[in-house]
Amino acid sequence: MNKHLQIFIKCFTFLIAGIILMPSAGFAQNGKGALSGTVMSDFGLPVDMASVQLRGTGQGAKVNEKGSFLIENIRPGKYRLQVSKVGYNKVDTAVVIDADVTAQINIVLTASSAGLSEVTITSKRATAVKAVSPSLRLNTPLIETPQNITVTSQQTIKSIGALSLSEILRTSSGIIAGGAKQDISFNVRGTQVYSSILRNGVGSGYWFNQEADAAMIERVEFVKGPAGFMISNTEPGGLVNIVTKQPTHDRIASFGFGTGSFNMMRTNVDLGGEVTANGALTYRLNAGLQQQNDFYQFGKFNKNFVALALKYE
Repeated sequence: MNKHLQIFIKCFTFLIAGIILMPSAGFAQNGKGALSGTVMSDFGLPVDMASVQLRGTGQGAKVNEKGSFLIENIRPGKYRLQVSKVGYNKVDTAVVIDADVTAQINIVLTASSAGLSEVTITSKRATAVKAVSPSLRLNTPLIETPQNITVTSQQTIKSIGALSLSEILRTSSGIIAGGAKQDISFNVRGTQVYSSILRNGVGSGYWFNQEADAAMIERVEFVKGPAGFMISNTEPGGLVNIVTKQPTHDRIASFGFGTGSFNMMRTNVDLGGEVTANGALTYRLNAGLQQQNDFYQFGKFNKNFVALALKYE
């Protein structure tokens, strides 16, 4: 290889290297600056996750676990640096950013002595029941009754959107309802019950396994354990007393309509009030119907109910 060719190859190599390195050099000298520093507490500990912001720019950073931060690509100029974290006093200081220079700053945050404002929490147990129904023949307030009795009130029935007795009984522990939609069975504390399902304090072999509609139920009372023997001839697991809606002197006119899964559609009406002018005879009428497909093909579930109660005083 002659001398002229060697000189040409060297010049060409330097030219290519210069072209490759020129963008890198231009990137390093982009005319912008940076800001780095540390944020420590007055005890000398890193204040990690503190917020560091250059006001008016939208640029900032979070302090890492070592207490340091870095903000890059800052236009040269004078800025206000704001450092803050919950529990510490905010720091607002001036910084100057020069082109192609990384400015350094160390910030010390002091613990804040300001306390949080007082928060008052109040509650009201609107669904609390103070006494059982007269059908259980217990005159003692529920809180003073030594038996284990739970009551699912009308407000609870409405709040959970229950449509049947089985859904209402889910609010009480120790009782499981199973079986078909209209012919159900109950297990109370592990025992199969037959005579432990009362309606308004009266037991019957007719309705012990009947799935009552929630629209006709005022409340459900559950007496757990052998304490039920003091009230009725029941099973050792306890008894369930279904209290239906009773006649009232107040005028009631309520209508309901609902839809649900499996093309369910239902409607119900609740009427009540005085029949005679002197109020001696009162009534309560609950009626409704429900139509619904079942989970299997061509299955249907239709339910109609009418419950009329009269009271003469």
